Amino acid sequence: MGEAFKEFIGERSVGWLGRRVAGVLPGFDVEGFQRESMRGLGELELKARVAHVAAALRAHLPSDYLEALGPLVEALPEPLGEKVAIEGMFGLWPVLTFVELYGLEHPRESLVALREMTRRFSAEFAVRPYIIQDTEGTLAKLLEWAEDEDQHVRRWVSEGSRPRLPWGQRIPAIVSRPELTLPILQKLNGDSSEYVRRSVANHLADIAKDHPELAVKVARGWLEAGASDATVRHALRHLVKKGHAGALDVLGFRPGGVEVLEFSVSPERVELGSDTVVTAALAAESSHDAVVDLVLLYPRADGRMGRRVVKWSNVGLKEGEVWRGSKRISFRPVTTRVDRPGNWAVLLQVNGEEKARGEFMVQG
Repeated sequence: MGEAFKEFIGERSVGWLGRRVAGVLPGFDVEGFQRESMRGLGELELKARVAHVAAALRAHLPSDYLEALGPLVEALPEPLGEKVAIEGMFGLWPVLTFVELYGLEHPRESLVALREMTRRFSAEFAVRPYIIQDTEGTLAKLLEWAEDEDQHVRRWVSEGSRPRLPWGQRIPAIVSRPELTLPILQKLNGDSSEYVRRSVANHLADIAKDHPELAVKVARGWLEAGASDATVRHALRHLVKKGHAGALDVLGFRPGGVEVLEFSVSPERVELGSDTVVTAALAAESSHDAVVDLVLLYPRADGRMGRRVVKWSNVGLKEGEVWRGSKRISFRPVTTRVDRPGNWAVLLQVNGEEKARGEFMVQG
């Protein structure tokens, strides 16, 4: 989490939050809350800052959770409405975390409060302990809210119940039993809001990581029922990248019908810090939509070969048409991986099929 993100929780946001609470709760010690919130805050990263401020709230609000919850809801600003940007609302994150950390003994009241809060700042993280504590009961309530008039609530229903939400607690019950959230996705995959549909696609993409065949079956059903092509493509993107035959078939990318006229790698010896270029030419034996990718096979530190897919192009070919392309592969240093010297290979993958292979040497 970068420097810019963690600075969203700082002196300005703490002061803003304290003043809002004091406006609805007479006797709230704004200065004491601010002092406790700021003590040691600068040494913390983003999520630790949020939890730290939530603990300061707990210390300065009424000790009874429900008595504290009411003023927090009353202090909320106006809902976002049609806006989807939440940057100006980061100061509310500690309020959601307050409910996440301290409200599990009062799930009914807490979920109602989170529904109000998510209309201002997404409660996708805060709802997850409630789903873990009572999976079927909480999902039943979220399913009701899948018909809420506010797009932020509908998105929260999908996003908060994702089995593998980035930065969020994993929900083991949904990872192992993805059918638990399918009724939610069924209600929302054709939502009027692209903001909601994008979350639904990400949710199905999470499911696809553990249950690819189920995800393909669900996506096919959505398309047949008239769901957006964009939603289905986004949901299946990881499977397409892996060359999953079922996902490619759902999207109309079928094997066969393409001949490789040329495939080469130049130079065949490349220094770390420089580039090599892959060139290919494809001919269509029949009219064909094709996903063209490269698969790099590379030496790992443990002596085994790793595998990395490099996206290249989606092309529409008419019968007899030839497509030519080149793709530069960089071996310049990046923070997300370490490229190692040794023998490498590159596979040309067309609609999930390996069509050609080239080899080259990376030199340190």
